[in-house]
Amino acid sequence: MAGRGTDIMLGGNPEYLARAALEKKGYSHEAIVEAVGFNSDVSEEALRAREDYKKYYNDYKVQTDAEKKEVLAAGGLRVIGTERHESRRIDNQLRGRSGRQGDVGSSIFYISMEDDLARVFGGDRMYRIANAFRLDEDTPISFRIITRSIERAQLAVENRNYSIRKHVLAYDDVMNRQREIIYAERNKVLTGADVHEEIVKMIPSVVREYVGGVIDYAKDYVLWDYDRINKEIEDRLLPQGSNVVTKELASSLSFDKVANTVAAAAINAYDDKESAYKEEGIPFGEFERTVLLRTVDKYWMEHIDAMDALRRGIGLRAVGQHDPVISYSNEGFDMFDEMIASIQRETVFMALKMEIRKKEDAPKKPLPTPVKQMKIGRNDPCPCGSGKKYKNCCGR
Repeated sequence: MAGRGTDIMLGGNPEYLARAALEKKGYSHEAIVEAVGFNSDVSEEALRAREDYKKYYNDYKVQTDAEKKEVLAAGGLRVIGTERHESRRIDNQLRGRSGRQGDVGSSIFYISMEDDLARVFGGDRMYRIANAFRLDEDTPISFRIITRSIERAQLAVENRNYSIRKHVLAYDDVMNRQREIIYAERNKVLTGADVHEEIVKMIPSVVREYVGGVIDYAKDYVLWDYDRINKEIEDRLLPQGSNVVTKELASSLSFDKVANTVAAAAINAYDDKESAYKEEGIPFGEFERTVLLRTVDKYWMEHIDAMDALRRGIGLRAVGQHDPVISYSNEGFDMFDEMIASIQRETVFMALKMEIRKKEDAPKKPLPTPVKQMKIGRNDPCPCGSGKKYKNCCGR
């Protein structure tokens, strides 16, 4: 009722009544649409419907005009509300149904002290005001102080709802900024952009992190297990048998030098891998895009679930005097940075170690040699060796 729509016409709508009369008379919907239009090139049925429509319209117009005068004399349209909405805007829209197009009209609202708006937000003050007049339950109370109390209650609800919407928007804004970053990179991959240089740029940081976890710098480099270190590095980053980390390299006592040496070896191995596949006619760029796209999709979906779980419980931070929105934004972007690092790590591992093989055509199986069957007559000896005729043995 409070939504926007067609105005309520006092006395009735002669156009609607005329169309309803045409439908009742049996005209088709298409003929009625043509009849009420202004197109001259119409069917015979539409011409007959147009003549009847004019006659019906004039008859109903006289009737509705007379009824409109009666309604105006009675005071116009009266809107009666049986409760007050928690939003003043909705009440005003409902009031606006009356007094349309210059017509007279009025509105009145009734509210019970047991309604949620009065009970929750009006409080005991409204009950005290109502009881002060010592009236029975059937006598309406119409005082400005009651109206102002209701409006203050509506204002409190509107402020609460505004605060809720504001917080929802603030939470959504955090995800929107992250979504824009991910989708921008993802769209580049989908549109066929070359991501080779982007993957190469990921290698040094991923190598530095991985080597830092493999080598224990708390020990003297002489005591390092170089076989284990090289095996773990070759399992993730380098071809087997590279043996990049040696005692001579470690003797420099520089982690940067070790990490840079491994990163340079990984980049060289990756470039050699690209050249080898291109010589075989394998589209290496498509392989890179597929690896990056699948990795992004995998970790982005996990990140969305993690952000949803964080949002469900972040409201408890208010108990510790922390703004939940700020905490959600800070922790959300920390999680986003961890996701980006995970994407780079897995992309580098897969790009360096995954192998591509051409799908070979399966060898065709030779067709089975047809077995020529010998026709046995009914009176011939049975092939089972019983000595009987075929018709008296296996041919029964």
